[in-house]
Amino acid sequence: MDFRLVAADSTRDMTVSPFATMGTAQGGQPQDYAKLFKAERDNLEFAEGLYAWAGEGMESKILGKYGKLAPGGE
Repeated sequence: MDFRLVAADSTRDMTVSPFATMGTAQGGQPQDYAKLFKAERDNLEFAEGLYAWAGEGMESKILGKYGKLAPGGE
């Protein structure tokens, strides 16, 4: 068997940081924050009936448990 060691010029790759492009603006058009906000609002309205918050009524439950609120009272 004939083994060869192939040496590539990796010094260039070692000097370039993988994080060099982080934080730099991508080319193209600027963000339209009004459109992004509207899209997020629409998504939240759409998902409103799909999820239930686990902490619903938690204040009354805790206050009732420790006698700071009459049971069944708000």
